Amino acid sequence: MSWLRRMWSREFNQSSDDDYYREIQIPRFCLGISGVWSERGNTNRIRFFISVTIVILFAALPELVHMLTTVNENQLFFQIGLVMFYYYLISCMFLLHFNSQLRGSILEEMRDNWETIHSVEDKQVMRHYAECSRKISFIFIALKVYTVFGKSAGCGWFNLIVSAFIRGENVLAGTNKMKFLFHRSGTFVDALGSTSFVIGDMLSNIASLGIDTCFTVLTVHTCGRLVILKNRITTYERQTRHHFEEDIPRMCSCLKCIVDAHVKIYDSVRRIDDYFHVVTFLRLSAGMINFVCIGFEVSKAIKNKDYGFLMTFTNTAFLNFSTFFLNCETTEMCQQASYALGHAAYSTEWLTKHPRISRNLIFIINQTRAPLKFTALKYFVLSRNLFKEYFITAISYISTLISIKLAE
Repeated sequence: MSWLRRMWSREFNQSSDDDYYREIQIPRFCLGISGVWSERGNTNRIRFFISVTIVILFAALPELVHMLTTVNENQLFFQIGLVMFYYYLISCMFLLHFNSQLRGSILEEMRDNWETIHSVEDKQVMRHYAECSRKISFIFIALKVYTVFGKSAGCGWFNLIVSAFIRGENVLAGTNKMKFLFHRSGTFVDALGSTSFVIGDMLSNIASLGIDTCFTVLTVHTCGRLVILKNRITTYERQTRHHFEEDIPRMCSCLKCIVDAHVKIYDSVRRIDDYFHVVTFLRLSAGMINFVCIGFEVSKAIKNKDYGFLMTFTNTAFLNFSTFFLNCETTEMCQQASYALGHAAYSTEWLTKHPRISRNLIFIINQTRAPLKFTALKYFVLSRNLFKEYFITAISYISTLISIKLAE
């Protein structure tokens, strides 16, 4: 296991190829298990369809059957939220699978950014943002692990203890209500079905984690490119273009190279948005429906003073809020870097009389007036303000439901 420990612990100071693979390591690992990941655009179809089949048959279908056969009002809303999660996940897996060529082009550009000659300062910026995306990915992993354990028997036992403590009951007596995966009185078929569901649920959580971390890596990498371009603009030496025999486009601060780099970044952002905007909208819509169902359950739990279920629903809502917040926060980083780039473009003295270069200069200055946009279905612009609106709306909805339930 020493090779695995070295792979996860080494720093971003190796060769360019090693740094590139380390940057994409987490989403590559998670999406590779589900068969979605492919750097060259040729996804392993056998592994992909096996993974989708496992998620559908062992995780999504049992929850759907449970929802259709549920007569309890409380359980019905909870099952609707779970079914919406699997609907979002399966749809996203197919979307990412059929758009694998677009992802391949984005990854090829990322690899080219690492392999092309940069200055020492630019390399430090790239490694800084690569490490930043890695830390955010670890936060996603911690949130996912916390939520998975929150739905498992172990954390359910903890919820029962907390519920008994709040009620003033015997804490140890609450542990007798604990339900294990394998019941002593259960049959082999029951144990096999429970194990199959655990495998399907685990695979679905790994795929969901891969989607979130992939978006984070691509977004934060773009942020680093914007910072590098801003530094090149601030070091502009009033040179229209470098000499043709000089092959230094990534290090050059001439006007032509700056404009070309700006166009490439905006094209890269457009492709990332084309790859993720439907996925992001599905997450947003599924999260809203899931939260509506959770809000109903929370109001019922508060009315009935069922604190164990209240903690379970709170864990799920916490994951939804935290995941969406991290997505909005990473895109906000890109927008702030874009604003800084625009400020640098406006404060620089551009002196040129060449008409074509002047048109390109006007283009880049006009483009910097609007920040880079990562959207949900080309409509909702992901930003910190969108999360604030989402959070305030959710809290208002919960407060209204609780007031109505307590007034009954």
